[in-house]
Amino acid sequence: MDFLLAYLSFRGRLNRGDYAIILLSGYIIPLAMFLYLYRTEDTELITAIEYLLIVIMLWVFFAATARRFHDIDKPGWACLAVFVPIVGIFTPFVLLFIPGSPLGNSYGKPQAFFFDGRRRSPLA
Repeated sequence: MDFLLAYLSFRGRLNRGDYAIILLSGYIIPLAMFLYLYRTEDTELITAIEYLLIVIMLWVFFAATARRFHDIDKPGWACLAVFVPIVGIFTPFVLLFIPGSPLGNSYGKPQAFFFDGRRRSPLA
């Protein structure tokens, strides 16, 4: 359940390490699927699956970005900054370098899904 929560939920907080993992996997996995789909012949199926992958990829990106903003005690709506020209290009990368609140904030206590920076990953 934590795995799905890490990718799909807009609630809670997300530390820098988990954010980086989700951003990377949120782009690499759909890219691999796109490359695989271009090898098939059924163009209608490809189009439907591509649209589904794009929606999933955008959902994961905005969920992770909103929860990363929660970690620095900012509202999740701030993830809409990616639509601001110039600023939007740098927003996801800047969030990788801003440390989160070390204690609880208005969005809850710090939580780690994959990486917390102090111990090994719970997946290992």
